[in-house]
Amino acid sequence: MYQNLRFFTESECYPIFYEEDIKFMSQFGGTDTPNRLIEQRGNDWKINFVGEVKTPNATYFSFPKNVFYQDIENKDKLISDLYKILERFSKDDTGRSLIIKVDGDFSTHRYYFELLKKYFLDYVTYEFIYPSETKKIHSNYALDGEISVIDTFKNRKMYGSGATYLVKNLKNSDEWMLDDIYFYTLQNLKNKLGISEKENRDLENMFEYILSSGHKINKIEDSKIFSENGKELLDMSNETEVLKKIKDCDVDIIHLPIKNALLKYYEKVILTSSYNSVNFVFTSHFERVWENIIQQALGCNTQTSRNFKKEIETKYKNFEIEETIPPVDTTNEYINMYPPDGKHRGLTKWSELVKGRWRMCSRGRRLMPDVFVELEDKRRFIGDAKYYTDSNSSDFTKEIGDYNDAQNNLYPMVIFSIPNRENINKTTIFPSGGYRRRENSPNELIIIGVCVQDIIDDALNNTSKVLSESINIIHDHTRRENW
Repeated sequence: MYQNLRFFTESECYPIFYEEDIKFMSQFGGTDTPNRLIEQRGNDWKINFVGEVKTPNATYFSFPKNVFYQDIENKDKLISDLYKILERFSKDDTGRSLIIKVDGDFSTHRYYFELLKKYFLDYVTYEFIYPSETKKIHSNYALDGEISVIDTFKNRKMYGSGATYLVKNLKNSDEWMLDDIYFYTLQNLKNKLGISEKENRDLENMFEYILSSGHKINKIEDSKIFSENGKELLDMSNETEVLKKIKDCDVDIIHLPIKNALLKYYEKVILTSSYNSVNFVFTSHFERVWENIIQQALGCNTQTSRNFKKEIETKYKNFEIEETIPPVDTTNEYINMYPPDGKHRGLTKWSELVKGRWRMCSRGRRLMPDVFVELEDKRRFIGDAKYYTDSNSSDFTKEIGDYNDAQNNLYPMVIFSIPNRENINKTTIFPSGGYRRRENSPNELIIIGVCVQDIIDDALNNTSKVLSESINIIHDHTRRENW
């Protein structure tokens, strides 16, 4: 299992020795996306993913923050469990998968995606790639199409004034399917590579333009292309048949490069052995994975806990955060600095100038904890999952302040974080400085470090080790009633 296997820890820096691997991982996602698997830091490379990347040279496996290969007691189990976690808990709020899992030579996938995208977005070839067959129509009225000077000269002798236009026949054919194959291939590559929002927006805008121009794309569903009457025309998973269809489609010289690119893609990429593969989540997305694991392990998905969240979440949504803005000379200066739409500070409304200072109010500014738990004995607590390298160094101003104020200090407020490296294999811990209380205020915060293997076990197996240990820590330190 460990032949040519290199272990990383996300957010740490390491040397990488193969130039082609550096190029692949540092350019993954294309030039427009902010995400990179690795980023250069001096002579080393900072790791920005959790999961696995395979190349012909090595397999790179990256653990979550603070989890180091040499410290792990049961490495095989944790690796196996992390694969399961990536499969089961990598969803955002809309249910969209955050995991990127693809087999294939990505450098080649990316090359052909960029090539096909360039053709697709080229307005010079806006006629897309329908058959080169045209109709010659002589008319006294302007038509959509190019004027044929020679044919106009000839036809005026026969038909009188007017011009002869080369009018494209936009009627699609069940036999000529290069347009459908082209569109499917672009969509498939887009999903494989996890392209940027800008790239996706550009493609969608062009596709809408193509449809508005009268072109039609056949229905594509489950890797199959269907005609207007529902007849299955082509199974795109049958690469041999796809290649045959591409070869059978005639095109004019303008669109020949598109046909050749599709031929080379399916010949060289699909029908040959693949080398690189990935199964990972970017750093920014693993924060959501961590939240999902914490919620599952602590019982946030039980009916009583969901009812508790439903009961109290309106307090957070309606909670107003007040901010005091430094004085400015004029009302206009204030409005320019902090407009009512709140674009600069996330604020949704503002009030009058009071003693030279503006009192600002923000309603529901991303104020929603991750964890709402009600136990069988009716005790309750609220919490937040933090995927930090060093949670002890954070001041947690929002959590100890606004999160407590919104629920009127009725329930314990708890931070669940990955412990520091020296405690990574320990069971659920209450770190030094784990209890914080505002001076002259009932606001309190309890910080709990959870063992990564324990929290994964609980999430996968529906056990409650971390919850039981957390309950004991909360009981020992909170000053809330009924605890």
